[in-house]
Order: sequence, then C-alpha cells, then structure tokens
Amino acid sequence: MPIKSISILTLLITLIGNVFFASAQNAWIIYDTNNSDLPFNTVSCIAIDSAGNKWVGTDYGLAMFDDTNWTVYTTQNSSLPDNVIRSINVDRNGDIWVGTFSAGLVKFDGVDWTTHYYTQNSGLPDDFVRAIAFDSNNELWIGTTGGLAHFNGTTWTVWNPFNSDLETANIACIAIDDNDVKHIGTINGGLSLFDGSIVTYTNWNSNLPDNTILSSDFDISGFLWFATPAAGLAAHGGGNSWQWFHSINSTIPSNSLNGIVIAPNNDKYITSLDAGIIKLEGVDNFSWWNTMNSNLPENHLTSIAREDNGIIWVGTNTSGLVRFDEPLLDAISEREIEQLHIYPSVIKEHDLITVSSSVKDITIRVRNVSGQLIHQKYLSNFTNTINVSSIQQPGIYFLELDFKYATTILKLIKL
Repeated sequence: MPIKSISILTLLITLIGNVFFASAQNAWIIYDTNNSDLPFNTVSCIAIDSAGNKWVGTDYGLAMFDDTNWTVYTTQNSSLPDNVIRSINVDRNGDIWVGTFSAGLVKFDGVDWTTHYYTQNSGLPDDFVRAIAFDSNNELWIGTTGGLAHFNGTTWTVWNPFNSDLETANIACIAIDDNDVKHIGTINGGLSLFDGSIVTYTNWNSNLPDNTILSSDFDISGFLWFATPAAGLAAHGGGNSWQWFHSINSTIPSNSLNGIVIAPNNDKYITSLDAGIIKLEGVDNFSWWNTMNSNLPENHLTSIAREDNGIIWVGTNTSGLVRFDEPLLDAISEREIEQLHIYPSVIKEHDLITVSSSVKDITIRVRNVSGQLIHQKYLSNFTNTINVSSIQQPGIYFLELDFKYATTILKLIKL
C-alpha cells in the first residue's frame, strides 16, 4: 500500500483504528541477473509490443520477456550493433526499433536485424539515440544528442539550433499527438512543438518550470505531461496553459523525475531518481511506493511502461526489472487488516503513550501541523511505551506510523 498524501481534515480521524498491512509478495516481482536471464541489472528503457512481450534495454544487451521465457540479444549472439541500449519503440508493423549509445538505430522484425542506421550510412546526426517515435504515416522521428531527425523511408531531414528554433541539439523524448504535432523534450533546451515549423518554450519565455524534459505522455484531454529532473511534474495544454506540481505546492515526494506513463483512466505513474514510483490520481492526490513501504528494491528508477492489463513495469538503476501489479496489492491490503491501538489520544499531565499492534517493526514519527519532525522512534515489539516529552506546546500533532508495506497517520492532542 503506498503512502497517501492526506489533507488536514482527513487526518482528523479516530486514534484507535485500523491500518492496512500487506505482505504483497505477488504484487511485486523483481527480475535481476541472479533470478532470471536479464543480462544486466541497469535497465534504461522498456517497450511493450501488441503481444504483450516486454522489450528491455540494459547496459549489456537487449532482452525480450514473454512472461515466461527470456530471449537475450547482444553483439556476441546477434547483429545488435551496441550492447548499451538507450531507447526502444515498436512501430505500426510490429517491428522493434532500438536506439543505442554509440551505434545508432537498428530495426528488428522478430527474426532478423533488417536495418541499421548510423552517421556514416544515413542522415542520422549522431549515433547516440535517446528517443524514437512514429507519426501517423509510420515515419521515423529520432531524438539524438546531435539534433532531431526525420526519415520518411527515402529522405532524411535534421533540425538543430543552427537551422531551426531548437534551443539545443540534445533531444531526450518525443511525443506525437493525434494531429501529428511533435512535442520534443530536450536537455537544457525546453519544450519544442513542431508542426511544419518549430515553436520553443523555455523557462525564460513561458511558465515551463524546467528546461530539461526527460519523459512525456498525453492524458485523455490531450494535455502533455512531462517529467523533469529538478522541477517536478508539469503539464502543457497549449499556448499559455500550464500546470506544475512540485514539493512546495503539492505533496509530490520528489522533484527529481525521469519517466511518466498515463493510464486510460488518466492516472499518472511517474518514476523518480530518489523516491521510487509516484502516482497522481485526480487533480492533486499523490501516492507513492518506495523501499520503505513496499518491495521496490531501490528508489533510483530509470524507466516505466504500462501493459493494457494495468501492470506497471519499471527499470531500476542497479536492481533489475520490476513488475508491479497494483490491483493485487490493493486486494491483499484489504484482506490483511491489522489492529492498531494508541492510548491515550490526549496528553495532559504525562508524556507517555502506548502503541499496541499485532505486528512489530514499526517506525513512529511525531510531527506538528506544519509537518516538522518532533520525535522519531523504531518499535521492535508488539507493545511499546514511548516518551514524547519533546511535545511541549499544546496543540494538535500527528503520529506517522511506517510499517514495511503501509503507512498510517493518526492524531494526537496535547492539552
């Protein structure tokens, strides 16, 4: 169960209550080099084809996983030109396109490596391919560190700061909307929209919060949502229509984001460099999963993809590939309710409270209404007495109790 961001009104709940606690072993599955044929534990990109096969780019080869079997392609056993994979996408014909760190772009039809484009045999401006996209005609749009490239099957066209209004040649992501407008996220060059000509938004000429955009996706209203590495989560609805969520104006747990995928119900799933998986439901309801409240193996994530059945796949920096089945996690949480009792709920003439639970290994934190940490203690037994003499001023305080797979927040009053 993720940590939920809760309003002050929601926090004013009865102190004696229930907390969800889930072992959630089947909701999280970790694939790494020790328990699978994944070739390397650094997973940089993930794509899912129409058959549900997962194509996983690592720092030592490309892997295909069909939920049962692994097939691994490297420079040693195939025509893959480079083992360091940086981007993957599937075109309308079902062909797999793979962008590499130093050898350009290659196409795989499931049997043969049929096409290899690189700087010496094509118009590709650089051999580091960060992004791959396809327009309504199934034509290639490629983001490299040397500019934006378009290939229509015959002719190459390249845009960079010298021949266009791009602010930088370093292209990080490309999203193409239903009108074939290309939304180009860059490294230190803002967001560029290309529809015959290029219009660029930066934090100098617009409300774009960060000039680096690492990942983007469209919601059901056509808004482009994007992950930034320093300024949190933002969205662009066209023109001067912007939204921005960061650690000051929302409960998002990190501003360091690098991946996003949006579900058909408009829920946003986001990967971060330091806070695990973040979910945005509705207008501003953030929740998250990290190493403290879930089986996620590390908080530094690199990539994210979503299957049609709702299963989320996440790449990690050093811990392999993660399969996350959120509905299963919720079902387990609802079944395994543990009783938690804290008394007294009102402190008047003493500074001792007792925490009694049918589980142990809980971290308890006391915070004031501003969120400032007042007291913290690790509880290793089923019943614990806690001295909260650090609560000196009368008022409302909140007890944040962290279990291994859940967090609950309750009220404490000091008279």
